[in-house]
Amino acid sequence: MNENTIPAVEKTVQLIEYLGSSEVPLTRGELAEHLGLSASTCYRILQTLQNSDWVRKTDGSRYRLSGGLLSAIQNITEESNRYYCLQPLLTRLARETDLGRDHHRFSFEEKSAHPYH
Repeated sequence: MNENTIPAVEKTVQLIEYLGSSEVPLTRGELAEHLGLSASTCYRILQTLQNSDWVRKTDGSRYRLSGGLLSAIQNITEESNRYYCLQPLLTRLARETDLGRDHHRFSFEEKSAHPYH
């Protein structure tokens, strides 16, 4: 952990990433065990995320990501789509202006440092 971070936020991000990487909804116990969280910490994080509709409880005791997360990433998704649409135009421009010969290829693809993306 970096000394300039907030441990509770780091744990929450880890929980979101793990839940997002799972193909099936997970129990609070499964989440707590995998992430090394106490049952009470895991419960409080899940309650907080449910209040914001980032996580939804299903089948009584299982959790999955919820639609509230979409509003948080909507601008990123829209921006990424615009860049994706521009890629062919930039590639053609680089080829026609001979910029592509000695310069790096234009690309808007971003690499994530996170293993769940």
